[in-house]
Amino acid sequence: MNFRQLKYFVSAFEEGGFSAAASKENCSQPALSAQIKGLEEHLGSSLFRRTASGVVPTIAGEKFYDMAVNILKSVATAEIKMRETAETITGVVRAGLVPSVTRGLVPDLLASFLGDYPEIRLSVVQGYSATLTSSVASRELDFAVVIEPPKIAGLEMTTISHEEIVLVSGKTSAMPRWKPVDLEKLEPLKLVIPTAHNSLGQNVRQHVQLGQIRAAQILEIDALGATIDFVRNNNWATILPATAILRDIEHEDLIFNPISNPVIRSNFFLIHRTRQPLSPASQIFMAELLEAIENSKKRWRKMVRKPRR
Repeated sequence: MNFRQLKYFVSAFEEGGFSAAASKENCSQPALSAQIKGLEEHLGSSLFRRTASGVVPTIAGEKFYDMAVNILKSVATAEIKMRETAETITGVVRAGLVPSVTRGLVPDLLASFLGDYPEIRLSVVQGYSATLTSSVASRELDFAVVIEPPKIAGLEMTTISHEEIVLVSGKTSAMPRWKPVDLEKLEPLKLVIPTAHNSLGQNVRQHVQLGQIRAAQILEIDALGATIDFVRNNNWATILPATAILRDIEHEDLIFNPISNPVIRSNFFLIHRTRQPLSPASQIFMAELLEAIENSKKRWRKMVRKPRR
């Protein structure tokens, strides 16, 4: 049994077929099939049941998958630990972030991070949760911070923050600044929400359908900056995570109201491939991002509790 066999087996398990696994591992399908066949002969067990549409793990395959992933993860961890002995931390960080994080936290975070770690090459991709999750699974990204990611075999998900949700309206709004609101009791709103591709948009749309958010009119916009600018200058409102509007909370032309009802859930998740732990460079970036998230929550709570006339 060798590591190549384990890698090929895990890829076939996660992709549900030899052809897709071969493409992922950058090898030919016959080569991958031969390696897995050799693994099955060595173990004395059939790991997959071949079908016309792909492969289905057997009971033995299901059991062996967890063990194989742990072995590959241990090897990757050992390599990372050895690199940590270097005096200077280097490497490439390929991170995927949802729009609320890139707008609210990234500008300040990047300035400090790149100043402290000039040897680390950073690549940040903005996208919606489903797209970023697929990019992590396909190895285009090392990790991503997303909202309500779809479950994909081979990915590890960890909840890193529970987001506050806020009603945002323009200066022509009659809403009292910073007062918590029950959306079910408000007059129907002209509401801007993301399309169904966005998990928060799906969540808000469900509350509208249940009558827990009263909407007189709905406009769908999939650009965060454009949504905020539109609300700022028109008699419309939107619903966003507090992180998304951190850079705007001092602006007098926007009105913010914490939402007391309904309870709209929006959590940040860290996702990465199970068999590939975060590199030292990625761990540092995530540590600073988590600190920025915690600081943002403290700032938000301070603004909500601030005495006002």
